[in-house]
Amino acid sequence: MNQLRVKVHALVNSFANSIASPLISYNVTAAGASNILIGFVQSISTLASGAAQLVGGRVVDRLGRRLKLAMILSGVVGVL
Repeated sequence: MNQLRVKVHALVNSFANSIASPLISYNVTAAGASNILIGFVQSISTLASGAAQLVGGRVVDRLGRRLKLAMILSGVVGVL
């Protein structure tokens, strides 16, 4: 049951990021940002997400499968 919750959480999080990404680009373009700046911001966002997943995965693997810890870490990373 806990693994199902983690998988559902990951799916919803991925879906939300996929929906928000083009909208952020559109809004920033409307505000007058250049295409290069938008690409830079999107790249940094993707790299930060990947790094957070690697670090979070190692921490959870080291401490065991604790669902609450995994959710707290994903929430903290999401806020950053």
